[in-house]
Amino acid sequence: MKNIEDVEKEVQEKLRKKLMNAVREKNPKFSNEYINTIFETTSYQDIIDEYEIDTMRVCSHCGKLMDEGYCIESGIDYYCSDECLHANMTEEEYLDLYNDGKGDSYYTEWY
Repeated sequence: MKNIEDVEKEVQEKLRKKLMNAVREKNPKFSNEYINTIFETTSYQDIIDEYEIDTMRVCSHCGKLMDEGYCIESGIDYYCSDECLHANMTEEEYLDLYNDGKGDSYYTEWY
């Protein structure tokens, strides 16, 4: 049976591959070696910004890649889990921002 760390590593590797494929789709002339160099020398956030990848975010707390999670105040912050969210605000603070679905803070998936 896999432990939580192994599962998390697998999830992050899948998300990394998803991001690499998104960069490759936007830049089909890039070689695999060049894409690997980009990923070795550039932060995930910079890659997402530079290549305008709209299907991924980076957790503002732990720095992990995410394709679902909390969007806070229309993208000021992103959190991949309840743990990361609550390391930065209480449940009450989040619910105030969520405002019964009328606010600019919510849980979502990016496609």
